[in-house]
Amino acid sequence: MKLEDIAEQFRGKVFGYVYAIRCGKWLVKVGHAQDVKKRLSEIGMHNPFELIVENCLMVSFGKQAEVERRLHKILKSDRKHVRGEWFGATSGTINRCFNQMTREFEGAQFCDHLIGLKRFERVDQPNYKFKHRHPEQKAERDLLGADTVKGLFREHIDEVSS
Repeated sequence: MKLEDIAEQFRGKVFGYVYAIRCGKWLVKVGHAQDVKKRLSEIGMHNPFELIVENCLMVSFGKQAEVERRLHKILKSDRKHVRGEWFGATSGTINRCFNQMTREFEGAQFCDHLIGLKRFERVDQPNYKFKHRHPEQKAERDLLGADTVKGLFREHIDEVSS
């Protein structure tokens, strides 16, 4: 479903989001927010790992907490609970739970425009370039090789959009 179609359906109504943010291979945070991008940034502020919005539902305001509680209950019954709002669940489990929510809660819809949103891109992506403050950094990079230098000059790397 296109973003314009979703916006048209909810025009004039107040809504919020229920999200699943993946941290690493196994950890997932299930919560709700009015602004998923802002929440992703807040969670990532003190998190050294890449975060990605794995799933996201748009629900009518007031139903957010109810949908979130239902997801927590399902995941806890499957013995996936780690701590607080964090669960050790596979992508398949999360997808199954979110699909179930679209059937249980009228008007709940997937937000494709937010799914896949990342907190930060990993340094070892193929498209990167170094920002050299000093010419000797370029020479050092050439001597050590790009893989070694990625770790040494991590803060000087800019992502290049493809």
